[in-house]
Amino acid sequence: RPFKWWPPDLDEIPPPEGMCSRCCVLEATKQCSGCYFKSGENKTFCFKCFALVHSNHRDFVSHGYITLGIEDSNKEMQCLQCSGPSLRHCNDCKESFCMSCYRRFHNKGKRRDHAWIIYEESVFACIECEDNIAIVRCEDCQDSFCEPCSKRIHSKGVRLNHKVDKIQYT
Repeated sequence: RPFKWWPPDLDEIPPPEGMCSRCCVLEATKQCSGCYFKSGENKTFCFKCFALVHSNHRDFVSHGYITLGIEDSNKEMQCLQCSGPSLRHCNDCKESFCMSCYRRFHNKGKRRDHAWIIYEESVFACIECEDNIAIVRCEDCQDSFCEPCSKRIHSKGVRLNHKVDKIQYT
């Protein structure tokens, strides 16, 4: 082929910084230890693309990965109304609120009798449902979960052997 006449192979073009090297649309969450660009740089994938690429061929199944953006996986609980840090969880509404929004929405009528839990500002939200307080952290997944989500996710397959510890909030 004539020099620089054809467009370059997709394997020669790295994706934008922090994006999946397969779809180039979603944020990369895994860096594969066995997939490389021609430049020698490791390929990064979103969760979906990593699963698609590495489950269809037996040569790719053995590839390991490094989880990217671990610090982003622990989001603090947010108020449903103002998106600020929440301090109360309404058991009846099944939503979290800051003190002022809770008082504003629960000061009249039937909502006044709702049961609630109060907690510190720096508690994490469950990575799976994002509605409940995370009370366990999986050392293998490196994510924080509420009790029901942790039991559901770690109930079968390889995840049965994952090490799950209770989170100690101060």
